Amino acid sequence: DPEDSRRYFFNQPTAARDAWTTHPDWEANKRDNLEPLTEGAELVLFFDGSKTDDSTGLLAVRCSDGAPFLLGAWERPERVKEWQVDSAAVDRVVRATFDTYRPLAFYADVKEFEQYVDSWAADFGDRLLIDATSGGRRHAVAWDMRSRAKEFTEAAERTLVDINDRAIPHNGDPRLQRHVLNARRAPNRYGVSISKSGRESPHKIDFAVC
Repeated sequence: DPEDSRRYFFNQPTAARDAWTTHPDWEANKRDNLEPLTEGAELVLFFDGSKTDDSTGLLAVRCSDGAPFLLGAWERPERVKEWQVDSAAVDRVVRATFDTYRPLAFYADVKEFEQYVDSWAADFGDRLLIDATSGGRRHAVAWDMRSRAKEFTEAAERTLVDINDRAIPHNGDPRLQRHVLNARRAPNRYGVSISKSGRESPHKIDFAVC
């Protein structure tokens, strides 16, 4: 692939042909003087969890400026075959987040973390201004991606617009950057979503999903 040749032989920063966004576009949103999160800051939380292979992430978006902050990141170490996320550690970080900041909404994918998602809703639901799921199956926190392809695709498209408009100020977190740049365009009947480069790909995108 010409893009691979440019990267490997000429050390040029390139993007895969089906990349969702590029390094220059993401880097253009970086703010060297970005204010860190302060106690009591109003946030919206996003959670994507996995027990073994994929990564687990808790991402906060600050309401005042739209800046994303990766509050928790759990990934299988390189060259380690048998690994499982510490679910109790994930739970502790979520609870510490509610102790420290002021989340106004919390969207958590439920797969493999159903029990925790229900407990987070029971313990913190009355503190959230917006329910993750409304209607007949109302839930304060649960946002099941398996049945939300249309909404997720719309969100992915809007996020890409914001990236291109330099409207997502970030602090350059290399973990978040890696997942964002791993994301590939995934057209569907609703528009263009994101996905991994392949089902078994080791290049994870879970923090980008958040």
